[in-house]
Amino acid sequence: MKRAMLYDPVKFLRDKGVTVRLGLPQDGKQQIEVCFDSRYREADKVQAIYKRVQQSYSLILMQLNVSKGMPPLSVESLLAKDYIRIACDERGKRRYVITERGKRWMR
Repeated sequence: MKRAMLYDPVKFLRDKGVTVRLGLPQDGKQQIEVCFDSRYREADKVQAIYKRVQQSYSLILMQLNVSKGMPPLSVESLLAKDYIRIACDERGKRRYVITERGKRWMR
């Protein structure tokens, strides 16, 4: 059986030359820091990257929720630990859903 391609936001952004890491909490909500490499980027490309981070905010937080010095968790490991699952909507679009076990782990 052919395995479906999984979208991994941290890996995707790293391939684009963008590093994401946990920032300081503000207003009781954990923030994500977005760090760009030194090359020039057009404004619309930067906006697209920030939009991508906002769309995958919860998943990125789960991937970055590791001990200091450890690499981010992959989407495959989150699926294997049953912290997330893949759900399809009525149009057949796939997305990740955080399970109850994942919500408890994030607290």
